[in-house]
Amino acid sequence: MGDDKSGAYAGFGVRFAALIIDLFIIFFILQSPIHRIMIRSSISLLQGSILEIGFLLLVFILYDIYLTYYFGSTIGKKLLGIMVVNKKKVKLSLIDSVARHFSKWISTLTLGIGYLMILWDDKKQALHDRISNTYVIDNPKRRIGNNLRNILVLIIVTFVIIYVYYLITLLAFGFKIALDSQQESLSKVNTLNSIFAKCNSTLPFYSDICYSIYANKVEFKRLDLAVKLDFCHNIHNKNQHLNCISTIAVYERNASLCSNSRSTYLSQICKKSYNATVSLVEKYYPEKEFILNGTLNVTEIKFGLWSGSSCLELQNYEFLQEDLFCFQVNNVTGFVKDEDGLNWYDVAVKQYKNGNLIDDQIEVYGKDGQVDLKNNFLDSAGMHSRLNGTLPGTYSYQVAIYDKIGMRGNYYNKTIEVIDLPIDKLNIQGKLLGLEIGDNCIQKHTDVYTNRDAICYYPLNVSGFNATIDNLYIFTMDILFRNQSGEIFYESKGIYSDEDPRILRNGILNLFPDVGVREDLDFFHLVAMNLL
Repeated sequence: MGDDKSGAYAGFGVRFAALIIDLFIIFFILQSPIHRIMIRSSISLLQGSILEIGFLLLVFILYDIYLTYYFGSTIGKKLLGIMVVNKKKVKLSLIDSVARHFSKWISTLTLGIGYLMILWDDKKQALHDRISNTYVIDNPKRRIGNNLRNILVLIIVTFVIIYVYYLITLLAFGFKIALDSQQESLSKVNTLNSIFAKCNSTLPFYSDICYSIYANKVEFKRLDLAVKLDFCHNIHNKNQHLNCISTIAVYERNASLCSNSRSTYLSQICKKSYNATVSLVEKYYPEKEFILNGTLNVTEIKFGLWSGSSCLELQNYEFLQEDLFCFQVNNVTGFVKDEDGLNWYDVAVKQYKNGNLIDDQIEVYGKDGQVDLKNNFLDSAGMHSRLNGTLPGTYSYQVAIYDKIGMRGNYYNKTIEVIDLPIDKLNIQGKLLGLEIGDNCIQKHTDVYTNRDAICYYPLNVSGFNATIDNLYIFTMDILFRNQSGEIFYESKGIYSDEDPRILRNGILNLFPDVGVREDLDFFHLVAMNLL
């Protein structure tokens, strides 16, 4: 790690340690005041960053060239007792010092291999040493002994290894968390607890990175402003905390929120970042004015229960937590064609509880997409989403259907009630009672039958099922036959589970051949049937 056995030429370890000292002086000690000056100036963040990097690079070039020429060594080399000489073992001329410095860029472009040549070269020359015909040797006037120098080199190299390991660990953690955050959705009902559960760790830096990444999730951004700011204060690392505050400021389009940073200096950085981000968004993604009650004409919108392939409207707008909620718009006209001849439009739905936005979704449609435009006329479009995890209560929905080109459209509002029914009650939306003819159940115009008929009965669109421990949906259907006095004189019972080939789609029981009751009426008189 120190010098070679001859003592004349400096080895890789001591030269590497000297370089670390020089880089620390330029890019850590000098960079901090330069960065503060840039932040406090009126120039933009991008301009300031370019000037800062350019200035530090220029200082490093002059630092290396001048000190090597005038003293024979930089501060790092001086501290560790080594110097740069030519083949005559004397200090370099100014031209030689310039040539040696810019030869280093060639060693750098070789991905560091040019520097590693020191390890196997007899005279400990790197690639740039060979190009400039220079050597790095022990300074005969050095004031540091071999043992002390080796200890310093060991400390510096160990510090660098630990620091690099720390950075790699942070990157690995950050990449994993970012990947998980893209694949997992947060609870729309209790978003903060969902984040805390995912980011819980005994390692503070892991939690800070996790909090900062999840602060970019759309579910977090939609929370109340005060809640989001309180969340950011859980982050210990000042840079991660700054990132959290900046994210909120940009999302809220409010630069004054940067004052929540932990110092005036960090607040100024936040404002610079805010201005840079917002200006880029406005430049490349300019917002078009959305005109409410515009030229789009929507004649029908339906809220209901998703039943495999259709949206079944509920009269009372009561839904269970397990239901698959849906809405559908029909008969929309007034679209404007894009340059490619397509009719692009958005269907968006926002969900509110107590006046607070808790969820929104947007679907983008085109002529060649999921819907059919005929003569500039939208037949049907819509969305469906699981209500699972939605707390019981009253929710209002705001649906916007608007033309993406003309930015014109309409808002519609609906209110639904999410209820938590006991598990022994199901929500039945319809039934089929009819005459059995072969394998078919034919509905009659009247519910009058003869004692020669065979009746059939099917429940339609039944929801509210609960899975058992083995994750099956098991339910019983009873048909009770009563006489004129209301007494039950016959009962037909069927027990079903979703192991059967016809059962549940999205938790909804529809008409399937094997679910229902067929009975001959040849021994009945007057029948009244009730489904329990």
